[in-house]
Amino acid sequence: MSPPIRPRAAIRPRTTIRPRTESDLDGLVGALAEVAETDGYPTRWPADPAGWLRATDVLGAWVAIDDDEALLGQITLRRPGDQEPVRLWRARGEPDDCVLISRLFVVPAARRAGLGRALLDTACARAAELGRRPVLDVVAVNRAAIAMYRRLGWIEIGQYVERFYDDAPDELLHCFAAPKIPSIMD
Repeated sequence: MSPPIRPRAAIRPRTTIRPRTESDLDGLVGALAEVAETDGYPTRWPADPAGWLRATDVLGAWVAIDDDEALLGQITLRRPGDQEPVRLWRARGEPDDCVLISRLFVVPAARRAGLGRALLDTACARAAELGRRPVLDVVAVNRAAIAMYRRLGWIEIGQYVERFYDDAPDELLHCFAAPKIPSIMD
């Protein structure tokens, strides 16, 4: 008896990580809408979702695309400011050498294929080029992301509670720092 043949729809197309362009933003808004519907991320839909994705302090941004150039996810690397993961990193007495990972998401249909990790690896490589250690935060309800960071050796540097909107409930967030990267930490 021969092995079962997988239907073509079950075969994942080849994916590519590339720098995000301005022309990607409309498609990313659609991808983010899928994520919001499935996962509740972001907590509340922004008034200007393209602006929310774009951010103002970006050091780099990348997208995951398939063979048909469908946008499957994105990540940004941002300058450190007064964000809570940055404060927690600095409170540990660490050198002021961090950058912030944010706006990481992968559409539900493309999950479990390593895209989140590939996007994360891309942003971390850029952080290493800058001589910086990535930090990030993630809402506690996103257990899959928390499990991925722990599996990849990210170090939990603290937790905090945030109310993103006046009429929203408090949310617990976990903050992580990338594992020691020899090329930038030695």
